[in-house]
Amino acid sequence: MQDLNENLNIIVCPKSVVDTWENHIKIYYPKYQVFKYKLPEELPNNSVIIINYDLIWRRTEFKKLKDYTLILDESQFIKNSIASRTKFIMKLNFKNLILCSGTPTRWQI
Repeated sequence: MQDLNENLNIIVCPKSVVDTWENHIKIYYPKYQVFKYKLPEELPNNSVIIINYDLIWRRTEFKKLKDYTLILDESQFIKNSIASRTKFIMKLNFKNLILCSGTPTRWQI
């Protein structure tokens, strides 16, 4: 995150690891403020928003954001290109995209 030099970072992950991501950010990136599940009214510099796959595509306010780093943990969750969740996520206005997965995935733009 720091190397990409973005003030806003969004992590999309399974619900079961939201707290793990929050703890990791607080330990290893203490200069970042962490917000879970929602977009705060004002985004301070060096913010991380952690949200799960089931919620992100229902939160249209994320479409208004621009130029941030999007991290998709367990990126196989977006392998179905016709799914509403995948379509929503891939239409977001991110600057950087990081895909993380322990499962081999074939994906095309």
